[in-house]
Amino acid sequence: MQLNLFMFEYNGRSGYRLKPEFMRRPDKHFDPFTENTVDGIVANMISVKVISGQFLTERRVGVYVEVEMFGLPVDTRRKALKTKTSQNNNAINPVWDEEPIVFKKVILPTLASLRIAAFEEGGKFIGHRIIPVSAIRPGYRYIGLRNEKNQSLILPAVFVYIEVKDYVPDTFADVIEALSNPIRYVNLLEQRSKQLAALTLEDGEEETQTEDEADSCAERKNDLKSAPLENGLSPAPGPAGHTPIATTPKASAANQQTAMTEAPKPAAKTEDLVLSVLIDVPVCTIESLQQSKVYQKEQRRQFKELKELVRRHQKKTSELLREFNNKYKKTARQCSKSRYTHTHTHTHTHTHNVLLPISFCLFSSFYFEIEFTGKMSCHCGVY
Repeated sequence: MQLNLFMFEYNGRSGYRLKPEFMRRPDKHFDPFTENTVDGIVANMISVKVISGQFLTERRVGVYVEVEMFGLPVDTRRKALKTKTSQNNNAINPVWDEEPIVFKKVILPTLASLRIAAFEEGGKFIGHRIIPVSAIRPGYRYIGLRNEKNQSLILPAVFVYIEVKDYVPDTFADVIEALSNPIRYVNLLEQRSKQLAALTLEDGEEETQTEDEADSCAERKNDLKSAPLENGLSPAPGPAGHTPIATTPKASAANQQTAMTEAPKPAAKTEDLVLSVLIDVPVCTIESLQQSKVYQKEQRRQFKELKELVRRHQKKTSELLREFNNKYKKTARQCSKSRYTHTHTHTHTHTHNVLLPISFCLFSSFYFEIEFTGKMSCHCGVY
């Protein structure tokens, strides 16, 4: 019942609610018991951390908060998080410093709802709030609580920190992290390459030291052998009866070459796909962008909309002018009519006043000629 009340409120208090698009398509088969992601729908990852509460109850009792998820059978998690009871019977501003609850994979966010409820220490219900996953906004939020009838409690609220992300499998976590923070990823690669260069440099110094030692030993042997030959004496035998074997410069060069070939070569650097995408990005000029079909299409659409807007403005302006002219003419007619009515009434009054003298004059064989030309003049005569 509480879920139905929440859906009714979220739907604009309308009893008609349209099914999601993937449930209305005839070419798709919806399985409510699936545990895999649905084609065309990106699963979400939600993390909720309950930080504190405000004015939960006026009683001096311990309080705790529960977080639940409702949706498909695979998404539903009852009592996924239950915080510890607040200390010192603090129900005004309890604080919880606990690890957040993570809903790693919400397959259908449009059908899932997050419920946050507060209870007293004995299990008495204080208030709750049901929020659709598709309407959740990340960040620090104050969530006002409602009662069993989904009516606002005004003061009780819960302060939480929410993170909403797209679900990413563990195999692609490194790639997503590199794409989300490329500067840090490039810095790590540069640091790693420097470390490898330092290791290879140390190996090369050791090889050069061994080669220098071998060259010095060979030179000493050559000096020992060349000294008795110059005096005309044969070289003395060694301690074990063996004569020292002198090495020629060609032999020493060959030994140096074999030592260099046998030295371990530094491992070839493997190509990094993410690094190549981040570095080898072609720079597009403004001219090339303006010549693209997308830009030209958007420019034509914008010109068409501007032309339509000008036409509507002109039409509206002409309608307003026509309406103003009609009102002006109507007002002018009313003013002239009222002025004419006033003048006619005044003239009729003067005519009525002079009718009696005229009739009296006719009765006594007199006539009057009355002219209303700004002045009234009378002429008397015998009939």
